[in-house]
Amino acid sequence: MKTTLLLLAGLLMISCFACSKTGPEGPQGAQGPKGDKGATGNQGNTGTANVIYSPWKSFKGLVAQWPIPALTRELLDKGVTLVYADFGSTVLLLPYASNAGDIKMYPQFYVGGLNVVSNYPLDVIKLRYVIIPGGIAGRRASGADFSDYQAMCGYYHIQP
Repeated sequence: MKTTLLLLAGLLMISCFACSKTGPEGPQGAQGPKGDKGATGNQGNTGTANVIYSPWKSFKGLVAQWPIPALTRELLDKGVTLVYADFGSTVLLLPYASNAGDIKMYPQFYVGGLNVVSNYPLDVIKLRYVIIPGGIAGRRASGADFSDYQAMCGYYHIQP
């Protein structure tokens, strides 16, 4: 019985070590046949990946001068550039005028940047721009309502 157990233990040890890798790896196998073509995916929203937007930014004084190298003549001529003001409790599209608080703010666009002119101190609000290149469907036809900041962010996949 002892001999049988020793013999089985010896065979077990041999079989464990006999499976170890020896020798170099073999050559690369032949390329397999080309697979079937997959189904066509759904058409995405035209150009939403091309939308350019800034982080929220604060300015001092009554005029914000904002250099934007991406704001080209072509974008000014064929695209849409939006500026939003975050007052803390609400986000509004510029230009903005309030008779109640006598607040007036309006953007001025030029190649390479924009200005926001205001009679309200800009250091108590934050500003953000969104540039939508030409070729992307317009405001109502596209489903984006630019005056509704949350809806515009949702449509163009922008983090509010």
